Amino acid sequence: MTTSTKREAQAQERRNQLIDVARRLFAEKGMERTSIRDIADAAGVAPGLIYHYFENKDALFWAIIERHNPLAEMTALFAQAETLPVREFMLLAATRGYALMGERQDLLRIVFHEALSRPEMLQRIRVLQQMGIALLVGYLNGRIAAGELRPHNAEATARMLVGSILALRLTGAPAEPYITDIIDNLLCGVAAP
Repeated sequence: MTTSTKREAQAQERRNQLIDVARRLFAEKGMERTSIRDIADAAGVAPGLIYHYFENKDALFWAIIERHNPLAEMTALFAQAETLPVREFMLLAATRGYALMGERQDLLRIVFHEALSRPEMLQRIRVLQQMGIALLVGYLNGRIAAGELRPHNAEATARMLVGSILALRLTGAPAEPYITDIIDNLLCGVAAP
């Protein structure tokens, strides 16, 4: 490894450390009540070093989102979608989404707080949310085109599923039996025959 490559790796490691410390503090205290000094103290660095990597706390917030949002993992999961029957894939996607939300509860806490308290953040968060919803909408539309699902408003279905899984996670409800029931209700409907 060259000196330059080693320095770049060390810089990335330090940047990631600062992101992770800020994530923990923002989740514990809120972004507004966390100062750059708090982050520096917790990371064991001088406050000026944080400004070397991030322009301000907002830039640090977006770095947290970039590093820890589950979109890349869900995109990889959806790449396997064609190999599984609809019900099996929907159960897999919903279960994985539930698990990812659990692994990132602190990130959810930060995002919800910022979205509720800062309208300018809400707009950017909505863009990320729409990217996630678009994965599921694209999948559902593909299954409609293949004749595996009846024509319907795929975005409404996607939002119902994502909202239901999020509600389960936020309320501490167990994944099962609810995820299976949610998927079956979405796929079969609830109207009497």
